[in-house]
Amino acid sequence: MTFLLLAILGYSTQNEALFAGSVPESVPTFQVTVRGSEPFYAGIRVDGSWVKDASTEIAPRQEVELVPDAPWQAQETYRVLRSRVEMKYETSAVRRDRLRKTLAAQGYSLRETATGWRPVRDEDGQYADRMRKMLAAQQSAAGTPAAEVASSLAPAQPTAGTASRKLLSVLLFAIPAGCLAAIVLVAKKMVFDSDDLHKV
Repeated sequence: MTFLLLAILGYSTQNEALFAGSVPESVPTFQVTVRGSEPFYAGIRVDGSWVKDASTEIAPRQEVELVPDAPWQAQETYRVLRSRVEMKYETSAVRRDRLRKTLAAQGYSLRETATGWRPVRDEDGQYADRMRKMLAAQQSAAGTPAAEVASSLAPAQPTAGTASRKLLSVLLFAIPAGCLAAIVLVAKKMVFDSDDLHKV
């Protein structure tokens, strides 16, 4: 049951990363062809509101705002009359597949990172995988379990070295203060000794 919940959570966060462009996941997209241009995929806004139902009727003289749908890119919108636009509804499964292919064509794939699912350049992902393998090989050669290495790399607990830190901070203030006092005493002695020499 826990595994199923984790799988659902991972899938939903993966989708959030995939649909991180200008068009939200809940908004239907369309293959749009404006007369005289190449077809592209977009979400549609009318009077500032997203068209949420693919069967919504829009008057031919109504101005529509086309928001191109591309992963991880803020897109410039286009305003055009509805009569100049041909629209074909795109299902959510087809949209998901198209966005994945778009990322792959740009050299990216979705990977789970420390900050959640993100598009990662394939070359960078390969370097990271290679570094993980090298670290695992080094740990197995040294006979050190991965958990021990991770705990040794973790920052020290604040309670472990508090006494030595306090001693160090006291010494950092005490040594300069002592040196300053010694300089003042030596200077004072030199001044008073030189006065005694002049009197003789």
